[in-house]
Amino acid sequence: WNNNYLFSNKRVLDIGTGCGVQGIICKLGGADYVTCTDIIPNAINCTNDNIKNILPKNDNTKVVLSDLFESLSDNEKY
Repeated sequence: WNNNYLFSNKRVLDIGTGCGVQGIICKLGGADYVTCTDIIPNAINCTNDNIKNILPKNDNTKVVLSDLFESLSDNEKY
């Protein structure tokens, strides 16, 4: 995550997020917007907990219960 040029000013989609670590690292690395998705409710709960404990309170990271792209709107681009 020390390679900020990889994530800076980017939109990131973390499919199958699990605990959310990839999305969180991207956000800490400078990504403007991160969406984390998973089909498993416990993974969504874990991701939300990790975001709450690691990222600032006003963070805009989105966490969605979804099977791949199912719950994402058509106008979201990554």
